[in-house]
Amino acid sequence: MSRFIGTLVVAAGFLLAPLGASPVPKEKPKPKDGPNSNAILKKHKETMKVSASSGWGGWPASHAFDGNQETSWYSATNDCKSAKKDPSLEVLFPEDVAVTRVTVLGNRDPAYPTGYFSLAGQLELLDKDGKVLARIKKEATGEKKDYDFVLSDSFGRVRTLQFVSTDDDSAHGGWACTAIAEIQVE
Repeated sequence: MSRFIGTLVVAAGFLLAPLGASPVPKEKPKPKDGPNSNAILKKHKETMKVSASSGWGGWPASHAFDGNQETSWYSATNDCKSAKKDPSLEVLFPEDVAVTRVTVLGNRDPAYPTGYFSLAGQLELLDKDGKVLARIKKEATGEKKDYDFVLSDSFGRVRTLQFVSTDDDSAHGGWACTAIAEIQVE
C-alpha cells in the first residue's frame, strides 16, 4: 500500500512540475500617465548633438530639443512626402543612455498653428556602432499630431535616437514641409 501511495505522489509530482517550472508571463507595460519627464535630454543638454535631414531658415533642429513647445523645427520645402522624401531629426548622446519613453510633439508654433504636421513616423534607437536596437512605426494622434513611444524594455545601450516622418500634410494637399515642436526622452 505504501508503495502504491509513493507511486501516486511521484506521478502527481511529474504532472504538476511543469506548472511550477513555467515562468509567469509579465504583463505588457501600460502607457505612462502624465507628461514625459524629458530627463535624458535635460541631463545631456550641453553635450548631446542634434541634427536634421534639412531645415528651414530660422527654425533649426535645435528647436525640437530646446524644451520650449512653441519653437518648432521645420524641414526644408523639398524635404517632405510630396517631394518623395522623409524628413528626420536625430540626437546623438555622448554616452549610452537607457531609453524607456520617447514623446514627439507635433507643430505648436503660435505663428503657424495649423498644418506642417507629421502624420506617421518611425522611431529608431541605435547603439554606438549604429546597430538598430529598435524600430517602431506609428501614426500620429490628437489634434496636434503627437506620438508617444512607450517601450516595453529599457534599451540601455542607446547612443543615437532618430525620428523619421514617413507621412505629412504635404502628401495630402497641405504645406510642403514638416514641423516638430519637441522631442522628449526619458
